[in-house]
Amino acid sequence: MSFDPIYIRQFSDNVYLQVEQKESHLLGQFRKETIVGKSDVIPRIGRVNMQMRSGDPVASVTFSEIPTSYRYLSLNSWEVAVPITKYDVDRMRMDPTNYVGQRVASAIGRQIDQVGISALLGSAATGETGTGTAATITQTVAVNDHTFDSGTGNVGLTVGKLINARKQILAQRKRMGLPTDDLVVLTNVAQFSKLFADDKFVSFFYNKEKPLSGDEPASYLGMSFVTTEEIPLNSSSRDQVIVCDKNALILGAPADFSPVAIEPRHDKQGKVWQVKGDLDFGAVRMEEELVVVIDCA
Repeated sequence: MSFDPIYIRQFSDNVYLQVEQKESHLLGQFRKETIVGKSDVIPRIGRVNMQMRSGDPVASVTFSEIPTSYRYLSLNSWEVAVPITKYDVDRMRMDPTNYVGQRVASAIGRQIDQVGISALLGSAATGETGTGTAATITQTVAVNDHTFDSGTGNVGLTVGKLINARKQILAQRKRMGLPTDDLVVLTNVAQFSKLFADDKFVSFFYNKEKPLSGDEPASYLGMSFVTTEEIPLNSSSRDQVIVCDKNALILGAPADFSPVAIEPRHDKQGKVWQVKGDLDFGAVRMEEELVVVIDCA
């Protein structure tokens, strides 16, 4: 019982394709950096302004200093190993997308999302050596926020709450001089479903994406929706919805991001192989000002 190296490569590529397309919700939404070694320093470039010339044609140019700070992205390692028998090997040769690959891809994808969400919500290492700390998110929308609607009391996710979060981020983005990008809304299925009780979300007059046609809307007011069950509850045991700019998070992985290997297990009595998922991965929040957490009932 053996595997052809070409087949192993095909299987690994298949699993990674599943991770990218289905199992990880954050890959493709945020910038991914290639990390050489176990860590890297990511620069944060501040805003620079123009200045009026002096009027003297032979005067020296006055250079502007671009404010620069750094975020420290370090990789951690995870693994998942699934034993396979001769019968599994036969099935895998016939169907490279069989249940073994799907389960390994699912584990890898969930871990990637957990790392990214933890980076968005937690503290961030700063400085060229990672010894500094940027505090957790302070921009929030309260559970009973009705700034942009006429309701009362604690509520789940509403269009009014999304507008409030969007307003906060757009104001910060203008202040920081950053380019315009779509915002990303990370929400669980329960809170996403509550939006469908809001006429402003489901009505064709407000939303050109027509949610009632059967498909989830790709965007609303320039906000792309991503549903994931990896967002933890807050300290009050309520759901959190994260609204952020695509510049707010960087995901990091080695250049040879091949997360799957098929290996024999000679330490076992039978002819046993293992499908092993290896993941070296990290994430760092780049801009606290571009993240808003919505408290939802």
